[in-house]
Amino acid sequence: MFADYLIYRVEDEKKYYLYHVEGYFIEVCYAPYENKVLGINAFTETDLIEPYLDFVSITELSV
Repeated sequence: MFADYLIYRVEDEKKYYLYHVEGYFIEVCYAPYENKVLGINAFTETDLIEPYLDFVSITELSV
């Protein structure tokens, strides 16, 4: 089983990577300055992806 990478965001010198696999969102918190994963969070609630929405652009989509 492989996860699909979706997007990342930067907050307080940490990078948060968002993946999706079999109905779950997986968020990985990474500290580049320490070269270390600080935490992993799995969830199904779509409201928890709200912090990523500022980084999504739909300007190139045509309807």
